[in-house]
Amino acid sequence: MIKRGLWLMTFVLAIVVASPEALAAFRKPRVLLAGAENTAAYLNDVQAKLNGLGWFAAVDIFNTAAGTPSAATLRQYDAVMVWSRDSFSDATTLGSNLADYVDAGGGVVVATFANSETNAAMQLGGRWATGGYNLITPGGGFLSSGPQSMAAISAANDADLLVNGVQTLNGGMFSFRPNTTSLLPGAFVVANWTDGKLLAVASTTLPGRVDLGMFPVSNTVFPDSWVAAHDGARLMGNALLRTIRPRVLLVAADGSGAFPPDVVAKLRSTGKIGIVDTFAAQTATPTLATLLTYDAALVYSNLPFSDPGALGDVLADYTDRGGGVVVGMFATGAPGASGFPAGRFALQGYALTSPTGGRTTGSAATLGAVAYPDHPIMAGVASFNGGTSSPRPTSTAVPGHATVIANWSDGKLLAVTSTRFPNRADLGFFPPSNTVSGGLWDAATDGAKLLANTVEYVVKPYVMYLHSDGPGSTNTLNVRTRLLGLRRFSAVTTFDAAAGTPTAAQLRPLNAVLLSSDFDYTDAVTLGNRLADYVDAGGGVVVSTFANVADPSFPGAYPQGRWIPDYQVIPTAGNGAAVISTASLGTIFQSGHPIMLGVAKLLALNAFRPPISTLSNATRLANWNDGRTLAAVSTRKRRVDLGLFPPSSTAFSSYWATRQGGATLMGNALQWVVNSTPCLGDIDGNGAVGANDLSNLLACFGLAVTPGPCAAADLDGNGTIGANDLSNLLANFGVTCTR
Repeated sequence: MIKRGLWLMTFVLAIVVASPEALAAFRKPRVLLAGAENTAAYLNDVQAKLNGLGWFAAVDIFNTAAGTPSAATLRQYDAVMVWSRDSFSDATTLGSNLADYVDAGGGVVVATFANSETNAAMQLGGRWATGGYNLITPGGGFLSSGPQSMAAISAANDADLLVNGVQTLNGGMFSFRPNTTSLLPGAFVVANWTDGKLLAVASTTLPGRVDLGMFPVSNTVFPDSWVAAHDGARLMGNALLRTIRPRVLLVAADGSGAFPPDVVAKLRSTGKIGIVDTFAAQTATPTLATLLTYDAALVYSNLPFSDPGALGDVLADYTDRGGGVVVGMFATGAPGASGFPAGRFALQGYALTSPTGGRTTGSAATLGAVAYPDHPIMAGVASFNGGTSSPRPTSTAVPGHATVIANWSDGKLLAVTSTRFPNRADLGFFPPSNTVSGGLWDAATDGAKLLANTVEYVVKPYVMYLHSDGPGSTNTLNVRTRLLGLRRFSAVTTFDAAAGTPTAAQLRPLNAVLLSSDFDYTDAVTLGNRLADYVDAGGGVVVSTFANVADPSFPGAYPQGRWIPDYQVIPTAGNGAAVISTASLGTIFQSGHPIMLGVAKLLALNAFRPPISTLSNATRLANWNDGRTLAAVSTRKRRVDLGLFPPSSTAFSSYWATRQGGATLMGNALQWVVNSTPCLGDIDGNGAVGANDLSNLLACFGLAVTPGPCAAADLDGNGTIGANDLSNLLANFGVTCTR
């Protein structure tokens, strides 16, 4: 029993319940606003609009009317947005620095007037102008006649990240935009203004480039500019995100001056990887703070590591925090104890190959058996020749949580992933190529793709849309297209469970599954058992309508067997047929939760949703406007339920409205079940159950769940913070959340 006095004191001294610290993606990017503006309020307005999205770790300002950011300054950021209302301080140097930045993997968004001015001082010069970095033909001038709005988006483009969540845009009385529709080679239009002029342009040849035919400053400070109540901020934020690719640190114990630059060049040559920095691990060990500024670390050794134990500890810590780690030779087949990460990495199961098993070298080998040819690590990898030396691990032993994706021609390990660590992979080859040393892997084969694919995989999850829509369904294609359009996943595969049941082996290499149903599954019991086993092994499952509805007309359209009741979030037993009527986004209980980040609008003429809002050991994140559950997250397992049928109105007009929050919600949920570590009682999301969690729960004790800080304290999902929630927390007090 809790003494009333203690409860009241705790309530009065309540510590605000924090939103979970874990992100849908563990690292938020940093962006720079490089506007040529002599009015500080204009720069500040754009900064405020982007900060309001909550997507970026930093939105910094550099006034390019007063100075020019150096190449080193630009490199600190994942993307830069450039515009000009005044002349650039040095258009030539700025253009050349930005061209170097794009070449190095940075993302650049150019907006009006820098892409629509006849004045050369307001255009990007230098290598930018001469090297083919423009998308919109420069010098065409601009229009200032409005108001203009965003034209209808074609079906071919409505899943593009540029316009995700962008439904309305009013450019204001001036509606500043380019007075041209002329594009340079490789550029293509995603969105136009209503008069046909260019609004959003991307590139097929420069993955780090987007142009916006809009002036970034809103009517908050410039009355005749774009209307701040509309989706202009989201369009700018999307543009920045679309240019960003994984930021990588090459942690190499390698004294050869040529080898690390060759690996960097090979990664960058694929277009999949962003900025790549190098760290000389033979002389020092990167700190966790350093690693956390990157999406992934690629580790290999040619010399002893400076401190193998410290390196192993920090790589394990980084993996636990969500960072991607790829380990290659000789750290996956080291000749001695100092050539591979030791410490926690070696002792606690983070290594996927046996580094102490030695290496095989001096005999040529090529790509051998590929167990999972559709795995994103193998995308485009048709051939691989390790060269006359072909250094590779001798041992083929792997831990129980490892999955062998591909072997060498002699059966040695080439690519290995993990069911326990979705952000880990080992490569059984030495990353430098024969470009710098004969006998290493042949640069004419697909080693660069293998490297880049693996790095991308440990950053961007591999997911499946598991459905019962039938073969060739437009619904299936629609969902896959929407998820791929978010650019968050290394691959999205599909499986029709109305025609069969995925085997454990088919589920094993996936990081997460989005489950839905339209008809009965082939075998709902076996499916439920397989999915329960998959979650137990470390996989994440998001269940959406109708797979969380027990419709009597389709008694086999939800997972059964061992799935019930322990793996459910919205209980299916006795909940009846789905509710089908017009509905919109209702109450958001945890607006700061990563699953709800960016979900601002949602409307469906036929919103298929569960008939009840009862939850099972879960936290409610949001409801539809009729009070039925839209999103809830399990407090015990890598599980999320969505009261949403996944296809959008592009598949059928009455489904959820395309370019609202549906795709974002599904993408957020999938990333959450991959990256989160459920820990019953971890209310503040800091990775452990402790005194702050207890204080938070006591502050809310006896209260019904309402929007705000108490929502996360409803550990059993019954709608009230009470004795059972407290009992659950105390049972786990002192526990650290680990995989």
